[in-house]
Amino acid sequence: MMNKSSFRWIVSGVILLALAALVIFVYVPIYQKTDVVPPNEAVVHSYMADKKQYTLENDSLLFTMDAASTQFTVKNKLTGQEWYSNPKDAGNDKIAVASEKEKLQSLFLLTYTPNIGASTTLNSYAHSTLNEVFTIEPSDDEIAVHYSVGKIKKIIPLPQAITKARMDQFTEGLSKKDKNTATAVYKLYDPAKLKDKDKKEVLPLYPDLNNEPVYVMLGAAKDVAKNKALNVLQGQGYTTEEYEYDMSRFAHEEQDTSKVYNITLRYRLSGNDLIVEAPFDEMEYPAELPITELIILPYMGAANATQEGYIMVPEGSGAIINYNNGKQQQTFYNANVYGWDYAQDRTVLVSEPRTAFPMFAATSGNDSFLCMLENGASYANIKSNIAGRTNSYNYAYAAYTMVHRDMYNVTKNTTELIYMTEGSLPAGESLKLRYRFLGSDNYVDMAHAYGDYLVESGILSDSAADKEVPIVIDLLGAIDKTEKKMGVPVRKPVSMTSFAEAAQMVEELNSAGLNDLYVRYNGWANNGVNQKVLTKVKPVEEMGGEKALKSFLQTAQAAGNDVYLDGMSEFAYESGMMDGLNIFKDVAQYTTRNYVELQNFSPIYYYPILSDDLYYLVKPSYMLQMAKNLSDSVEKFGANGISYRDMGYLLSADYDHNQRVSREASSKIQVEAMQYAADQDQKIMIRAGNVYALHLADIVTHMDLAGIDYNVLDDHIPFFPIALHGRLNYTAEPLNMAGDIETALLRSAEYGAGIGFTFMHADASALVDTDYTAYISTAWQRWKEPAIEIMTKYRDDMAGLFSQKIVDHYKVSANVSCTQYEDGTKVYVNYGFTDVQAEDVTVPARSYQVKGVNNK
Repeated sequence: MMNKSSFRWIVSGVILLALAALVIFVYVPIYQKTDVVPPNEAVVHSYMADKKQYTLENDSLLFTMDAASTQFTVKNKLTGQEWYSNPKDAGNDKIAVASEKEKLQSLFLLTYTPNIGASTTLNSYAHSTLNEVFTIEPSDDEIAVHYSVGKIKKIIPLPQAITKARMDQFTEGLSKKDKNTATAVYKLYDPAKLKDKDKKEVLPLYPDLNNEPVYVMLGAAKDVAKNKALNVLQGQGYTTEEYEYDMSRFAHEEQDTSKVYNITLRYRLSGNDLIVEAPFDEMEYPAELPITELIILPYMGAANATQEGYIMVPEGSGAIINYNNGKQQQTFYNANVYGWDYAQDRTVLVSEPRTAFPMFAATSGNDSFLCMLENGASYANIKSNIAGRTNSYNYAYAAYTMVHRDMYNVTKNTTELIYMTEGSLPAGESLKLRYRFLGSDNYVDMAHAYGDYLVESGILSDSAADKEVPIVIDLLGAIDKTEKKMGVPVRKPVSMTSFAEAAQMVEELNSAGLNDLYVRYNGWANNGVNQKVLTKVKPVEEMGGEKALKSFLQTAQAAGNDVYLDGMSEFAYESGMMDGLNIFKDVAQYTTRNYVELQNFSPIYYYPILSDDLYYLVKPSYMLQMAKNLSDSVEKFGANGISYRDMGYLLSADYDHNQRVSREASSKIQVEAMQYAADQDQKIMIRAGNVYALHLADIVTHMDLAGIDYNVLDDHIPFFPIALHGRLNYTAEPLNMAGDIETALLRSAEYGAGIGFTFMHADASALVDTDYTAYISTAWQRWKEPAIEIMTKYRDDMAGLFSQKIVDHYKVSANVSCTQYEDGTKVYVNYGFTDVQAEDVTVPARSYQVKGVNNK
């Protein structure tokens, strides 16, 4: 029998172990000193004008920079159109207040944020070029501008003191007038004539005065006189090096760099493109006041209040904001590139604006430019505003989130909140924008140019799409459901579509003439749809187990269908140590060093649903291993395709201060995982179609064709589909999962998209008392006949079009559009509720009509 002494030792041991775990897994991760190298402190650049303009030129473009303002013009030599980095008359804008006028004349806007307190925005005009604290570094093929930004006193590189001997050296041979101009801002002190008072005040400051006469700048000297003196001396060979030498000869107050930021913008030309790059390694800032946002060329190509044209923004598959549309009371346009970063905390979710293709475009006259975001795209939001709100211009830009931060509650006993930030910017990265100038203002031509760019970049193949309509069949496997077992609530997987039932359903579809299907099986392994982590991949026993899965795959694939086994790699549901997930080692962290625990948000009241279970965002390294495990299992079970539920759609960083992974680095890890599958000859299916993953995808599903209907938008267009069509297969969300199946089908017809359905073999009643009522409209028996009819008709109507490029798209009337293909086939779509005579075709209400070269 255990005595009291032994018991006390055991209890003490347990307490010590608990304390050790607390220190190792909680105290150390949260409070240990970061090993991230802090950013370099900024130094102040000084401007010495040596020419009025700097130029870059090739066969297509002429780039001209004004040396005093660093504003520039790009001339399209093929059309004569000139584009301006800033509005030409920005300083006289009648709407803009003074601070807004400063922004309009800026090449970038920089926001910094302290741990406690409000953010401050600096602009390159008022806080750099106006004070001449920048340098221009030209070379044969590049112009670099190094800006110091801050509330810095204007630096005129004229020495505060210079010996008479050196002054005589630089003024020798000058006229009396020029000599007087050079010395007018100085007082000459002679050591032999110094008064006792001057000896006490001046000699300690100017040691050279002990031995020889010294010119000392007058305190009341005006900048105009200083600049005249500087011009004279520079004409005599007075350089920056000479200035630095003279300044080193006496004691003087150094420029305060505690709130100074260094930013470098590099410009170069390539064909029809202007490339602008801001390297992270050339950004310097105070560690305690990090850069939290950087906007590069916010007013490039800005159109004034009388100009006609539009901005194309990447909402859904593309949308148009007409210049001066009068919608000043509406919210400006804003979309996150690749969606929300789940490693950044949020407490409310009203909407989730996102775009899969990081670019925007603007027109002027018969010309346009595309702005493609390259390096650093995942840090950006794309924004657009119209004239009349804060100034008289229409414009779009990319706003980059730089040093990331999250709010941290210091203690539960107080309400004090501080921000905790990343230690520094990711080393070796940069922000890179590519402006491509076109001789057309037609969005179809612009979309073709974007498609060409994607091919040039290796993101797309020039001919990869199916000839026939891609049809995607989503099968719902198992869900988890709470059932009572011996009176105790137990959560267990319940089959909605067993492997045998799936085989039967696919056979029925094939028998109806629907062949060559893309079949995605969701919820087939590891507990079902809310899948446990993929440390081991095990088909759900309630669906029939491994043997039944292999039988289904053999049956479906033998009939010519491609089967994609779906899996999730970025998130961990209902998983713990027993499943191979070590929360302290495998879960990503916020900048606060808390682990990323997530909850679903209510679409009604926008806050987290507290009754829902938490789930985790895993580290990118763990995500990579889970994706490889999924790929290995796809190979093992004999499927020919792999479907990623999250990768290529959702993109998140890990702000663990010991092993930080930026969002850009995380996208490369996703690509590495997909390449692993491609190397095993597995076909790849992704959702939404983030651009960085397109080169590995065989098909993209759930592409957002409609987007959010911002009131500031004037029209939606198939910009992204036109760029992709004939090069990549894509579909929107399954028709029976859309809120309006009729409109969803019409939009697919207009945008040249394939179609699909989601099915489960079980009756809809099986979803009662579960978290999966979103699938209420997917019961096979309810949908089988109408779905087969819709898919058969659509495939017959659109036969032969999907390997062709879309060569034109336009509105015939308010409710009728026309999409034209390479062989001349036109697809008319009528969203209205009455029949319409469109050109020479009658288009029935709420329907589409195909007029082909063969009169189909």
